[in-house]
Amino acid sequence: MCTIVAGQLTGLSTATAAEFSFLLGLPTLGAATLYEMMKSRHELAHVGVANVAIGLVVSFLVAWAVIAAFIAYLKRRGLIPFGIYRVILGVLVLVVVTT
Repeated sequence: MCTIVAGQLTGLSTATAAEFSFLLGLPTLGAATLYEMMKSRHELAHVGVANVAIGLVVSFLVAWAVIAAFIAYLKRRGLIPFGIYRVILGVLVLVVVTT
């Protein structure tokens, strides 16, 4: 959200800022995945390379579809519904925690 707000403050549209934010996350998430794979290489050997490859491909395709749907949603409605949701959720959490 920080990168989306920063993009908006520099004059980008909400959808463009969200696209930029997701693109910024790709190298970080890719590096984290490779790091975890290196840490878990012994466990991955038992699972099988084909199963891991299928899981990576399916995860990539699902993430791509969800991001495309989210950006389409942002183009139609913007971030106001998310802001309202976060405020309501924050109030509910405060009520539950303080009672």
